[in-house]
Amino acid sequence: MSRLYYACYSLFNLHFVKPGAVSRELGSLYNDLFENRQKGDYMDFVSFDGDQVRPWIAQTEVFVAEIAALVAADAPSAEAPGRDDPAPSPK
Repeated sequence: MSRLYYACYSLFNLHFVKPGAVSRELGSLYNDLFENRQKGDYMDFVSFDGDQVRPWIAQTEVFVAEIAALVAADAPSAEAPGRDDPAPSPK
């Protein structure tokens, strides 16, 4: 497993799941998807069938929506000074 992938996995759990910003249920989904991705990429003769994968799609949509809401809630306001200033025009 790549150290970068493992670092992201660990930091996500430490900073989002453990303090409760992301539910334990969705944290568990993330962990399961991460482990299955590792198996699929790095182990021989691993395959996933449609019946196994289909439930992950709906669950992943919920996960992505929750992460998008976290990002949106943490984004600076559009009214912050300097955020909407147009780029200077070339002279």
